[in-house]
Parts: sequence; C-alpha cells; structure tokens
Amino acid sequence: MQMHASTPPSSVVTYLSDHFAGPMFAIAEAERVLSHVTDEALATFLGRFVSELRAERDVLHGVIEALGSSPIALKAMTGWLAEKATLFKLSGFTTLSLFESLETLRLGVQGKRGPWAYLTELARLDARLQGFDLAPLVRQSDEQIDPLEAFRREAGLALAREEGAIPRG
Repeated sequence: MQMHASTPPSSVVTYLSDHFAGPMFAIAEAERVLSHVTDEALATFLGRFVSELRAERDVLHGVIEALGSSPIALKAMTGWLAEKATLFKLSGFTTLSLFESLETLRLGVQGKRGPWAYLTELARLDARLQGFDLAPLVRQSDEQIDPLEAFRREAGLALAREEGAIPRG
C-alpha cells in the first residue's frame, strides 16, 4: 500500500522531532564524558559514537525534510534543556556521573533504535523515504548497545569498589 505524497500527519513529524532532540543531548553528554575519561578503549568508542550520532542526526533531519517539514524547534530545545539539567545534577565528574552518563547513553541508544526500525518500514510504503538507507542504522544501534553496557557495568563496579561495597582488585 503506497502512502499519499501529501504532507504527513503532524503526529509523524512530532514523533520524529521528539527523536531529533535525543542525538543533540547524547552528543553533548558523550563529549562531556569523553573530555574526562582516561580509559583509552572508552575514549575510542565514544569518539566513534559521537561521529555516528552526528551522522544519524543528519539523516533524521533529511528524513524530516523529505516528509515536507523540519524538526520542531521546541523539541530541539528540549534536548538542550535536558543536557543542562544533567550538567547541573552531575556537577563535577565522578565515577557516579560516569556510571549514570553511560546508563543514560545506553538507554538512549535503545530508544533510538525504534525510530530507525519504524522509518525502515515506512520507507517501504512512502516513496519520499526510499532514497534513505535506514536499515544499517537499526544494526548500528544494536551494535552500540553492548559496548555501552559493558562500559556501564565496569563503571558501576568501580563505583562499588570506591565505596567499599566490593573488594578492590
């Protein structure tokens, strides 16, 4: 079934705009973590992750434009506000802030997978989206989850060691 080439329902653009704010926050948060970490493996992963998020943000912007709209400015502002709230909450940089940041990024990756899967399906029905190679972005999200989870667990164990909850070593 082919969708009409008219402007999509505002709910589709709103949904996509909600997810457009996510990469803005994730990029800022990953860069903040990157500026503080000394672990080479984590730094390498985060550098690649930020590049991938920027590329994904650009693809999502192109998709929204292909659908005849642009990201809703208020939704983009939401990501900025969330970033500022996190920076306030996590003033300074501690093992706890690393643990929470990695958990937030991991949850964000899990959350961004859904829109890529949705858009992959939508592209089969809407000619305006058929020029976008979206399926690899679903796989990329899947591939980002495991390393983030491993780094998150490692930070959680380091936090427990710092507090004496488990033996150092």
